Amino acid sequence: MTSYSLIPLVVLIGYLLPLTIVLGDRRAGVRNLLFVYIIASAAWAFTSFMVYANYFPGQLSLWGRLLPVAGLWAIVAYCHLVCTFTGRHVVTWTVLGYAFVASLAVLAALGYIPQSIQYAGGTEADIYYGQWLYLLIIVGAWFTGLPIFYLVQRYRASKDPQIRNRVAYLLISVSLLAFFSARMAFPPFTKYPLEHLGHLINALLISYAISGYKPLDVKLVMRKGLAYLSLVVFIASSYMLMLSGLQ
Repeated sequence: MTSYSLIPLVVLIGYLLPLTIVLGDRRAGVRNLLFVYIIASAAWAFTSFMVYANYFPGQLSLWGRLLPVAGLWAIVAYCHLVCTFTGRHVVTWTVLGYAFVASLAVLAALGYIPQSIQYAGGTEADIYYGQWLYLLIIVGAWFTGLPIFYLVQRYRASKDPQIRNRVAYLLISVSLLAFFSARMAFPPFTKYPLEHLGHLINALLISYAISGYKPLDVKLVMRKGLAYLSLVVFIASSYMLMLSGLQ
């Protein structure tokens, strides 16, 4: 395991906390969409970890093909979640977004995306998407910018302080997501998948924002989540030590 794979591994374990909060909420609607977003983001973190860790080189093509599909799935699921939260039932964009995910899965299955994955020094993953990278950037930017537009509109239109506070939480979370996703513009951080940190913070803040501001309930769920988190950290550490020994 390298320093590049450590970020998605930590983020993957961290998703246990918002997942516990969501599963403890009996309401439907936005809760179900948040569950889908967390699962998609966790799947993206897992595939990223498998690519960067490079434990099983023979299966690299499988994880490499799943990586962009899971990433786009997480972005579209986030857009669907925020649009529903703000009361915008954008069926057309939702269907179009998941159609893009399905199309990307077909391209990945046919071996078009990514075009190659190479390792510099045996540890640093260099993923090459070719011309498909521009399409991924455009689609990803659109389904990230659309929620920001609707959140700003909802914040300006609402007079309810509680709703404005919840929307403010989501605006902060999506701003952090954009900040971490911009790591490609800064050479020291181009090799580290920092966007996973943005999605984890997103999931945590959204989980709190839709929880209805129940401090006692949130504290209780967080205590349970931390207990599960400690167990998962122990199991994951043991698993990593075992894989390192086998390698």
